[in-house]
Amino acid sequence: MTYFSFRRVRGARGEGVFEGSTFLGSVAQRRQWRSRLSLSDPGLDLYYAIGPGGESLSGSFPTRHDAAEALFALATGSSGGEQGFPLQA
Repeated sequence: MTYFSFRRVRGARGEGVFEGSTFLGSVAQRRQWRSRLSLSDPGLDLYYAIGPGGESLSGSFPTRHDAAEALFALATGSSGGEQGFPLQA
């Protein structure tokens, strides 16, 4: 398991993801619009990943750590399957 640091980035919506001192990209939360209006059920929040160049990775992820793993797989050039998480389509 890889450990990541999440730091707030001033002026950005999400959090910066660091593996050690290496910047991998950003992770932001996408809330469903129905969950904003609902009082009883908060719904499922999803996360999306943004690479260091500003490109958005396709798909969404159930946790911010899964999104950070996808950024790590992008940075290291691995497919992601051997990291222990499925890549989202």
